[in-house]
Amino acid sequence: MSTPSVLVIDDEDAVREAVAEDLKREGYDLVFAGNGLDGLSRLQERTPTVIILDLRMPVMGGLEFLAKIKLKPTDPYSVIVLTGHGNADAVKECYDAGVTIFLKKPFNLYEVRGVVRNAIAMKQLTNHLDDMVKNQTAQLEQRVREVTALNRFFQQQLTQQVEVVGEYREVLSDLQRLARQVEVLGQLTPTQPIPEFPVNEGEEPPSQDAHAGG
Repeated sequence: MSTPSVLVIDDEDAVREAVAEDLKREGYDLVFAGNGLDGLSRLQERTPTVIILDLRMPVMGGLEFLAKIKLKPTDPYSVIVLTGHGNADAVKECYDAGVTIFLKKPFNLYEVRGVVRNAIAMKQLTNHLDDMVKNQTAQLEQRVREVTALNRFFQQQLTQQVEVVGEYREVLSDLQRLARQVEVLGQLTPTQPIPEFPVNEGEEPPSQDAHAGG
């Protein structure tokens, strides 16, 4: 498993330095951006596991950044908002946008570390489950293709066997008709003429009495 990475988007040097010093001890790779626009560029360069996002920044703020990335549950990263300017409306807007947790400044580094650790663990678990589902889905699709091909093969074999049985049935019918004709011939007296036998199975054979005695 690759080393988790954290993208910190904040215009305050002191915040970036404090977060960097604390999270480096956890062994995370850290990437920094001074505003939302810079954060979008960093996001295109590398996909982080967690994004720590301030709301009020120059050029592009946190809410605009969230509107740009359009968070989805299937995204490979979680977003933690860390700001000193959040009111109730901002909190609601952030959670509606898919933010994992909202923290206010001044913050406790232990709290930030714990939140980041939990977010990384949850996202890694989610990504692992997604990979398992994709793998199982691919295997299931392969099995379906195999079963479909096998079913098609058996259908072809069955069709061929039905055709063969039909041919044998016709031969057997001819043999049975011939046997009945032989039986009739065997019952004739020397003075009786040989009857005409029907060409088709459904026709009635001529009566022997019709030919008897002239």
